[in-house]
Amino acid sequence: IQERIDFSGLNPKGLEASFLKLQEGLLIKRADLVLTRSQKAIEVHCEFYRIKEKEKFFAVTNGRNPDQFLFDSKKREELRRKLGILPDEVCWVYIGSLGEAYAFREMISLFDTMQERQGNLKFLFFPNDLEFARQHLISRFPDRLIIEKIPFSEVAFYLSAADLGICLRKPAPSLAGLFPIKLGEYLLCGLPVLASLEVGDTRNWTSSVSGILGVELSDPDFLEHAQKVLKERKEISRNEIRREALELFSLDQSVKRYELAFGFLYHLNSDA
Repeated sequence: IQERIDFSGLNPKGLEASFLKLQEGLLIKRADLVLTRSQKAIEVHCEFYRIKEKEKFFAVTNGRNPDQFLFDSKKREELRRKLGILPDEVCWVYIGSLGEAYAFREMISLFDTMQERQGNLKFLFFPNDLEFARQHLISRFPDRLIIEKIPFSEVAFYLSAADLGICLRKPAPSLAGLFPIKLGEYLLCGLPVLASLEVGDTRNWTSSVSGILGVELSDPDFLEHAQKVLKERKEISRNEIRREALELFSLDQSVKRYELAFGFLYHLNSDA
C-alpha cells in the first residue's frame, strides 16, 4: 500500500488508501505470524496499527547462494582486460533497474565529480533496460562509462572485476520494508558498497558490516558527503567484507530466519 502511495499516485488521504490500510491492520491483528523483510518494517507497522504482540513478527531475509556470489580473482583479471580497465584504474559498478527511484542522475553526478577531481575511474553499468540506460546515463566523461547487458549467471564475475558497488535509492517511506538484494550480492563478492541508509535495516547494518559506506540521498549536501565517505574509507580485504556479509545476506541465513518463524508458529499451535 505504501509503495502505491509513494510511486503510483495513490492518494494517502483518499478512500481507497484508507480502506486498504484498514484491511491491512485487520489482517495483521488477526494473524498468528507476520513475516517482513526488515526489522524497520516491524517497528513501522506496530507503531501505526498500535500492535503490542511484537513476538509474532519475524524479519526474514532474502539471501543469495554464497557459492554463486563470491570473488574470483582470475575472472577479475580476464574481464578487466576484456573491458579495457587498466590495473591501476578504480572501477565502479551498478547492476539492476534504473529510473528516478534509483537515483541514476545522482550516481552520474557523483561519478563525474570524482572523475574530474581525481581521475582514474571507470563506471560499469549492467542495467535491466539497456535502451533506457543508453539514453539517460549522460556523463561528462562518456568514454569512462561501460554499459552492457549481461546474464544473471555472470553477475558475480563482473562484480569481481569492480572495486566499488553503487546501491542508491531515493528516500520514500515504503523503503523501510525492503531487503536490498543487490547490496547482498555486492558484499558477498567482497565488494565495498556506497549504499543508501534509508533502505530497510541498512543503517543498522553499518555497525556490523564494514563494507557498507552509508549515505543519505535526502541530504542536501549529498554529493559533498558522498565524496567525503569515499575519500575517507578504510581499505578492507574482500575476504573480510564477504565474511561479515555472510551473517546477513547468505541463503543459509534466510533459511534460519524462516525456521525460527515457523518454529514459533508450530509451538503456538501446539500450545493451543
